Amino acid sequence: MKNLTIIGAGARLNYAKDIVDQEKIIDVEFINFENFKNENLESFKKLFFALTDYNQYNKLKETFNKYNKECINLISKKSYLSNSSILGKNIFINNFASISINCKIKDNCFINTAAIIEHDTILYENVTCAPNSTILGHCIIGANSFIGAGSIIKEGIKIGKNCIIGANSFVNKDIKDNVTVYGSPAKSHKINE
Repeated sequence: MKNLTIIGAGARLNYAKDIVDQEKIIDVEFINFENFKNENLESFKKLFFALTDYNQYNKLKETFNKYNKECINLISKKSYLSNSSILGKNIFINNFASISINCKIKDNCFINTAAIIEHDTILYENVTCAPNSTILGHCIIGANSFIGAGSIIKEGIKIGKNCIIGANSFVNKDIKDNVTVYGSPAKSHKINE
């Protein structure tokens, strides 16, 4: 039995493998989600889910919690994380990302390369911050939202649940739930089903 098992798919599984290699983490097993059998969960010691689909993550997490196992975070040593920030479980923070003071990052968030999250910001469950995205201070990002590469979220902005912010957008107004926005300044283009 390995000390750490990483279950995932696609690019997220590859990112996890990169961090494991960089950090020289040993005794790790990688399982492609398509080949995973749920009944094996009780035999694992520590687990990280490298999954995009929050529903898949939730189902696995429920089962994993039944067995009182530890779900870990994967954080690159090449990133910056303030000691005053609070992290949930199953957080991925890639190289050169920066999380400033008093931030709260809820479960299963994915902070990609060189993303910046400034002071007093809250990311709810399953938020993805693409490379080089910037979220300025006092922002609230709703669950299941995606912040596109190179986007900037102005200070104090609230982004609803299930939102998509297109690449290189500048968001200077609050965004309601279930909306896709893009542009500079960002404008609503679609309601997400």
